[in-house]
Amino acid sequence: MSQTLDNDPRLRKVERDIYIPKMMKKAAIRTCSKEAQAFAECCHGRTISMAWACNKQNNALQNCLKNNLLDADYEREKAIFLRKKEETQMAESTGFLSSEKS
Repeated sequence: MSQTLDNDPRLRKVERDIYIPKMMKKAAIRTCSKEAQAFAECCHGRTISMAWACNKQNNALQNCLKNNLLDADYEREKAIFLRKKEETQMAESTGFLSSEKS
């Protein structure tokens, strides 16, 4: 299911369109850290030549990110987000996260 077609009533628009995709990107970047490091090392000390000199590393990074930003990844991050949201709401309702200072 695409995030744009997600009509889960537990999610606000900002959560569906911004928070969860940001979580997905962070997880994908962590997963693709080896490719990101190789690209960064290739780019180090280069300016314009980076465009063609690091094309192989850039393609590897882009493919890795693309493979880790799928609908299944959206659903996984959505489940994590909803679990954390529920835990926060429960803690707030029981007074554990009170914003008042004693």
